[in-house]
Amino acid sequence: YYFTKLIPFTNITIGRVLIILFRNLGLIKKQAKADTMEFSGIKKLSQVQTVLLNNQLKKISNINEKRKKITKFYNTNLKEDFRFKTESSLLLRYPILLDNKREIKQKLLEKEIIAGNWYSSPVHPLTAEELVKAQYKPGSCPIAEKVGKKILNLPTNVEVTDEDAKEIVEIVNNFAKPFNI
Repeated sequence: YYFTKLIPFTNITIGRVLIILFRNLGLIKKQAKADTMEFSGIKKLSQVQTVLLNNQLKKISNINEKRKKITKFYNTNLKEDFRFKTESSLLLRYPILLDNKREIKQKLLEKEIIAGNWYSSPVHPLTAEELVKAQYKPGSCPIAEKVGKKILNLPTNVEVTDEDAKEIVEIVNNFAKPFNI
C-alpha cells in the first residue's frame, strides 16, 4: 500500500489528480455511465489508447496460445462434472456451474486467484433499475437467471501460471459441488 494522499483525511489522491489531468488534456476519455443506452457514433482512440492497443495486438498470438493451454489443462484435469463442453479452445474465461460458488471463489481468493462473476444476469445491467431500462422482465428467462447465480469463471489469462492452474483445479475438484440445471 502506497500513501498517495495529497491532503490528509480526503479522498484526493495522486491517481485521481492524474486522471482529471489526463482527461482535461484529452489523453483519456471520460468514463461511460451505466445509464448510457444509445450509441453515439464511432470515436477515435486517444494516442495513449492507440499505443496500448498496438502493444496488445503485437502480443495477441502469445496471449491466445496461453489461453488455449490453460483451457486444455482445465478440460483435461477438472472432474467431468465441471468441464465446459465447447468446440472452442480459446476462452476469455472458463465457466463452471457450482452449487457453492461463493465458497469456491473465496478459496481461490485466499490463494490470490481471482475468479470472475461474469454472466450473472441474463442481460448486462445488473440492478433492478438497469434491468427495467433494458426492458428485461424478471422471470422471462428463468434458466438463464438460475444459471447466472451459479456460474463462476476461472481465469485463462497470461498471468495464470502452470502452478496456479494446478491449484485452481485442485480446489475445484476437492471442494466444489456441481450444479445441474
